[in-house]
Amino acid sequence: MNFNKIIIAGRLARDPERRISSDGKVFANFTIAVNRNFKADEADFFDCVCFGNTADYILNYVRKGYLVLVEGSLQINKWADRDGVKHSKPEIIANVVRNFEKKKENAEEYTEKEGKSTKTEEEKENEFEEEQLFEGLELDDLDDGSPLGY
Repeated sequence: MNFNKIIIAGRLARDPERRISSDGKVFANFTIAVNRNFKADEADFFDCVCFGNTADYILNYVRKGYLVLVEGSLQINKWADRDGVKHSKPEIIANVVRNFEKKKENAEEYTEKEGKSTKTEEEKENEFEEEQLFEGLELDDLDDGSPLGY
């Protein structure tokens, strides 16, 4: 059995880069910075690539500093430079990208397979109703004084 799945959440280290393959298809390269758990002032940087509608979404709606969750697989790219020196680099092939920025229209999940939002119209309507319900409230407004904050 083989299993290759990776899920990371972090902030884009730079704006996504639009690229075109040799056969004319658009794809996007981007880098995610993920803080290390044991040292807040250190981060790991993960190179990612996505294709099709996921690339379109990243290129149009995500910028440097945005908080995103990426789900995909890990691939090791291998190549030789002009001098024949061999190189390799790990890269995440992103199938799902979820944008966690505050703007509602940017917080949807897009997948390569479906090429559209995975949220149903009912889920979108429920989100809108929830936003209206809590509009103007801050988290502190919901604190009832219990030690666990419930």
